[in-house]
Amino acid sequence: MRSMIASLVLSCFAFNLHAETITVCSDGTCDHTSINAAIIAAGDGDIIQLSAETYIEGSTIDPLGKAVTIRGAVNGDGEPTTILDGGESVGVLQCVNEEGAGTIFENLVIRNGYTKNEGGGMYCSSSDPTLTNCVFQENSAYIGGGMFNQDESSPTLTNCRFTRNSAYAGGGMMNNTSSPTLTDCTFTEHSTAYGGAMINAFCSPALIDCTFTNNWAEDGGGGIYNASSSPTLTNCTFTNNWAEDGGGIYNRESNSALTDCTFRSNSATLGGGMYNGDLSSPTLNNCTFENNSASDIGGGMFNDESSPTLDNCAVCSNSPSQISGDYTDGGGNCITEVCDTDGDQTLDCFDNCPADPNKTDPGECGCGVADTDSDSDGTPDCYDGCPNDSAKTDPGECGCGVPDTDSDSDGTLDCNDGCPNDSAKTDPGDCGCGVPDTDSDSDGTLDCNDGCPNDSAKTDPGDCGCGVPETDSDSDGTPDCNDG
Repeated sequence: MRSMIASLVLSCFAFNLHAETITVCSDGTCDHTSINAAIIAAGDGDIIQLSAETYIEGSTIDPLGKAVTIRGAVNGDGEPTTILDGGESVGVLQCVNEEGAGTIFENLVIRNGYTKNEGGGMYCSSSDPTLTNCVFQENSAYIGGGMFNQDESSPTLTNCRFTRNSAYAGGGMMNNTSSPTLTDCTFTEHSTAYGGAMINAFCSPALIDCTFTNNWAEDGGGGIYNASSSPTLTNCTFTNNWAEDGGGIYNRESNSALTDCTFRSNSATLGGGMYNGDLSSPTLNNCTFENNSASDIGGGMFNDESSPTLDNCAVCSNSPSQISGDYTDGGGNCITEVCDTDGDQTLDCFDNCPADPNKTDPGECGCGVADTDSDSDGTPDCYDGCPNDSAKTDPGECGCGVPDTDSDSDGTLDCNDGCPNDSAKTDPGDCGCGVPDTDSDSDGTLDCNDGCPNDSAKTDPGDCGCGVPETDSDSDGTPDCNDG
């Protein structure tokens, strides 16, 4: 009995924990018209489903420490169509109650948030929420216009976009003693004094497959400004960013670790691609610095009292110089004035045929010659004397397209043999192929044309036949052979 009662109690308890979906829309047909009201009503595990509309709460949306999912709608392309609008008067979102990964924000456009302090779009303190497919757009704050993370916050962001957010520092995001993880995120068109897209201070965020494009900083770090930080960047791209120092990245007392990252067409006064100062020691593995520029020095990279380590990196076509200042060469690096001479999208450093746009390796035929096998005979055309004859690689006696065959094995190839199937003749002669040009009776008429081949006196049997002369001894008009 006790076991049965316990089971019933557990069943009821489990039922009460079952996640619910709470709807919110402005027309009054949903469970709530306010997102904050829905949060108050929700419990851990619940989903707050929003409509494809614009929500202006008038106050900051706060999940109150609950493990809830606030989910917006998407269009046919998967783009979020639910807009959370701060009305340029309040911050849009905040997590300040030790929210964990179970507090989830999905498919949301977070825009027009404003605060004179931190995090116009979102503010996190001692919290680790999860954000997926969210857009931070045109939010503003003193620091961290799009998002501000502090006090050991470690949010996880996947497929999020930061666009045209503004701040004095950290237009897109600022991380202070916080280490978020970002995957497939983009930062575009931010403008600040420091850290156009992002500032990292005393932290170690991880960025994977992220892009920084067209960001601007009046002072340092058009893309990212790192201060006493050790971020890890993998397969990230910095393009067309600008700053006074460090168009792509500015490192101050920082030890960043970059792998498979690309810096292209960034610009600055010092360090178009990257600026390393104040005893920074970043490590770069398999990274590319291409077409970056500096109005002073260090088009690709500028190092001041710092020593980055480069392994298997390509630094090329930067101006006015590739790298200015000390660095540690870990090996496998290619540092050259020109990136891609033949325009085949393979850097000259790694192109074994740098002047051949069709090849990156000499192959069998060498640079400038295609490794083509037109007749598919296994021999490239460059070594094939008969490139269109799959049976021959050399013209031989008969030439390409004609086999060097001796059908009658007489030592004369068919192409030069007038009688290719007559081993006794190479020319038809008077008698033709297959018939010998023999004069058995030596009468000057070949047997093939001699009616009496064994009668030297006759070439035609006449009336008397071969071997019998056509003599008319008595001149009576009847040959002796018929004259009794």
